[in-house]
Amino acid sequence: RFALPREDDPMIVSAQGRFELGEGMIVHRFYSERSTMLQLLCRDVAGADDLVEEITLYVPLESAYPETREQIHGWIGPQGRIGRPEFRLADGTRYRRIWFDDEPGQATPVRYTEEVFDEPDATSRPRRIVQDAMLYGREIAPGRNEYLLPAHESTDGESSVTLMVGIDLDRSALKVL
Repeated sequence: RFALPREDDPMIVSAQGRFELGEGMIVHRFYSERSTMLQLLCRDVAGADDLVEEITLYVPLESAYPETREQIHGWIGPQGRIGRPEFRLADGTRYRRIWFDDEPGQATPVRYTEEVFDEPDATSRPRRIVQDAMLYGREIAPGRNEYLLPAHESTDGESSVTLMVGIDLDRSALKVL
């Protein structure tokens, strides 16, 4: 569903986000101006730097802008699309739920508040984005998964839904300049 950034067209980070998942897990996100997102899932270990457990690259697939309570509930309500055992795209592509995959039926989306810094200086204040998300996946080749991360986002009274598609990256795929 997307091409990896090329060496002659690197991903330039324009914003950085962070949130805690609980149980000692911290998520760091790095965003490009094209809304590509590099996500690092890290274990917080006392006395040591964060230990990177997973690296995933996501690109935006589609967005929606629900305006009414009914439209929002169509995404994250008791029967909303985000949380079903399977997420189906308009073209028929199916992804199965990864988070809470052993639970039958609808699962409650995971809620977290991401602090996003648009400026690299220590005096800037972050944007706080409340997100209700669920992780889905499908196998695209033996041992290779593609992920779908649908999230309802709310900030400053604005509501949106973003579907991002991603793949795991090996550390050797990254070159920090």
